[in-house]
Amino acid sequence: VVCECSSFQLEDADAFAPECAVFLNLAPDHRDRHPTLDEYLDAKLRIFAHQGNDDVAVYNADEPALRGRDLGGCARRVAFCTEADPDCAVALRGGVIFSGDEPVIEAGSISLVGPHNVENAMAATAASLATGVHADAVREGLESFPGVPHRLEVVGEIDGVTYVNDSKATNVAAATAALRSFERGVH
Repeated sequence: VVCECSSFQLEDADAFAPECAVFLNLAPDHRDRHPTLDEYLDAKLRIFAHQGNDDVAVYNADEPALRGRDLGGCARRVAFCTEADPDCAVALRGGVIFSGDEPVIEAGSISLVGPHNVENAMAATAASLATGVHADAVREGLESFPGVPHRLEVVGEIDGVTYVNDSKATNVAAATAALRSFERGVH
């Protein structure tokens, strides 16, 4: 089972202990619920709080809010990052996602657009490989995954204009990431 957990769900989770958990990023969202960014981060980090030694905690080593921060729990740490870094199990180098020294997939082969989706692909790669999925299966999944409705979903093209449904982008950070996904003009 794979599930996405919100900070609202995690903030009072006392026993949730996923075998593999992923922390992607932090943006100044949900300030109506979490009075400070630190409280929001604390809630999101509860994803790792009850993990044990046999579990995996995947995290974005590029996320400034995590630098010097204890992630919590006891899981094995697996970092991903967008630059070559010996501490990152999965990294982007020269437009290729690597696991250690082994290339997994060219970023341009991922079926989803945008730098944020390359980061998502790195997180999925890190989680999959850390839990025993073979690199060929990871590559195949990333190349064939069509995306989900309402998240940069191409709904049509008329007279050379591509129409995209990104109604899931309900905050500034998500809308900004979507806009950065396109090199041509966006209206």
